Amino acid sequence: MRTPPKTGGVSMLFETEKANYNSFQLTQDGFNYKGSSYKFNCVAHLFFSWKLTTQRLNFAKVGEAESAYLQIIMSDGKTIKLSFNEAGWIIYGWNSNKKNDIKNLVELHAVLSAKTFSARLVQYQEQITKDGYFSYDGCLFYPSEKIVFRNKEFLVASGTFLKGTNYIEMRPKKYTIVNRILREVYLMKVPRVNTQTDSDVIFYLLKRYFGVQWSDPIIIWPEARA
Repeated sequence: MRTPPKTGGVSMLFETEKANYNSFQLTQDGFNYKGSSYKFNCVAHLFFSWKLTTQRLNFAKVGEAESAYLQIIMSDGKTIKLSFNEAGWIIYGWNSNKKNDIKNLVELHAVLSAKTFSARLVQYQEQITKDGYFSYDGCLFYPSEKIVFRNKEFLVASGTFLKGTNYIEMRPKKYTIVNRILREVYLMKVPRVNTQTDSDVIFYLLKRYFGVQWSDPIIIWPEARA
């Protein structure tokens, strides 16, 4: 039989999450966090993850837990991390409903995305002007031309973009069962990027420079995981 951790440790974890969140205060042109002030135009990147995870004990489902994680990366390299996680509480019978806290974090990410969009976008555009491409999650995106992934070129004219949960993938237009099998056994790699960093910016860039768009590109829903 699994021995649950002491309640004090679990309580401390929740208090830490709450304290970190409460230390974050929006201002007219930025935000304050733990005694320091930051400007919106100094935010380099936003990473956001929102998940719904099935909790199991001895292979039996005991519930579902939400979690949300926001990372703010400043232009000087400093990072601010805010999160709420229900996992673990359900397993030991101490589930604390953090849905309101998670909802607040989702809304905070939406506000920060709007306030910092221009500051985060400009660095990608400057890279296009300077180098002819922008770099994102290990891929080089050449506007209207190609994507370079692991030193291999994938021409936009011969491919199509697929949007999944927290990722986009460029596949050959004639994607056969053979292509699928090769991909599953890792014999054929195609460009696939995680879109949890600067989600709004990457979808804007794809629309502007590649003519690709979806009906709900920046609506964020929790990622379900078993």
